[in-house]
Amino acid sequence: MDSTEVEIILDQVKGLWPNWEPTPEQERVWKEGLARFEDVDAVRRAVDECSRGPTFKEPKFHRVKECLASSRTPTAGPRPQDGEPGLTTYWVICVEGPRAGHTEQLTYPRRDLIPAAYEVVRVAEMICQKRADYWGGTWEIRQGKTHFEMLHEQRVLCRAKKGPPSVQP
Repeated sequence: MDSTEVEIILDQVKGLWPNWEPTPEQERVWKEGLARFEDVDAVRRAVDECSRGPTFKEPKFHRVKECLASSRTPTAGPRPQDGEPGLTTYWVICVEGPRAGHTEQLTYPRRDLIPAAYEVVRVAEMICQKRADYWGGTWEIRQGKTHFEMLHEQRVLCRAKKGPPSVQP
């Protein structure tokens, strides 16, 4: 979809959520996200469908993507650009506890589906906390292009910790 079509859809979104005043960053995310889709009519229908669903104070782009995914139109989804998996430079690692040494690299189904860095870090924080809650121990988010770099340069972005459940007397 070209920039004119993106602007038209964004105007539709602003019309359906009149109290929403997007920040420049929100507008950028919406524009980049909308530009990935080819079928303008499918996107318009998805935006319209999202406005009739559960109401939020502001539109949620992920809801539009969900509506598009649930549609039967084969061209409604993002353009398949690169079939390679979307490997990020973010890792979740257990540094202490029952799963010490366990590492997971955050991966997306395709490279073109990787969101902005701050979104990846937010997802990594949630995964890190879930691993700590489920398995216990201390988990960290580290950044590195390779497994070796991640282990040895130790650029720690976040740490989550939860010990074993306390025993009540």
